[in-house]
Amino acid sequence: MGSAGGGILSSPHPWACVPVPGLLVAHGRDIVLSCTDVSEVQLAKATIRAGIELLLSAAGSPAEALGEVVIAGAFDTYAPNQQEERSK
Repeated sequence: MGSAGGGILSSPHPWACVPVPGLLVAHGRDIVLSCTDVSEVQLAKATIRAGIELLLSAAGSPAEALGEVVIAGAFDTYAPNQQEERSK
């Protein structure tokens, strides 16, 4: 199990971890991440980064010229509403 100060808890499965135990979420079930989940997130991140690099190259702009990046669509499905956070 994780330390009293928090952190990732061990899982009954050697190929998975529990970053959020069920007692901390409304539905009461552990949030479990497998090695496959982590690999898929890494692949998605690399794919997004490659797309950004291609768009910047086509526009002739360096990454430093970007003031803000807004992600929309399915990425926003489970993310907190940023507009709500800004209005508080």
